Amino acid sequence: MTPRPFWGQDHEDPVIQLQHWEQALQTQGIPQGEWIDHVGGLLMGEATGWWKSHEGLYDTWEDFASSFANQFGSLPRIAEFTALLFSHKQKDSEEIESFLARKKKLYERLYPDRNVKEFLPTALELVKPNLRPFLRHPPPTYWAELHFRATAVQRDYQETRSTPTVKVNAFPTREEKPISRQEVPKCWYCPERHLNAECPVRRQQRDTQDKKPLQGNA
Repeated sequence: MTPRPFWGQDHEDPVIQLQHWEQALQTQGIPQGEWIDHVGGLLMGEATGWWKSHEGLYDTWEDFASSFANQFGSLPRIAEFTALLFSHKQKDSEEIESFLARKKKLYERLYPDRNVKEFLPTALELVKPNLRPFLRHPPPTYWAELHFRATAVQRDYQETRSTPTVKVNAFPTREEKPISRQEVPKCWYCPERHLNAECPVRRQQRDTQDKKPLQGNA
């Protein structure tokens, strides 16, 4: 049995962690006098800062365990985590999977004798407002259902936002829709496409007619 690290996160119970360490170190046959040194290398994250300021202060495992449990499980800290559980809402940049996972772990730490299903109505009100209406009807009856539906709803919402919308103008202007060559009528006087008045063949014919002498004036 390999002892697991401790990060000092809000959902980690220091009492349960101490019990785990004691069982793992006993299974490995490590003398109790060496437990503190072994555990010191397993403190990560926030717990690392605490250990740096307390390393070398404890002569017995009991002293270390008492100080460790008080640091990460004191009444003020529990009160802070309880407020965080019921008041912290999902942020815009926060993924629903990680948000619900932290809520579940924190609830199980603070209320180990209760079923997490009791927390479902509260958790539902803490997800982002744009996801909430799709999860209320019908309301989820167990935690895995909330997690599955919320993940699917968030994925659909993100896909909808990433799809570009095309703006259609009901009254296009000449600048927005230039006339193509195919839309210009075919000339009556030549094979080209242009207005009859602009036809060079037609203009030449007119010039020729204008230069002819009028009949009856000879």
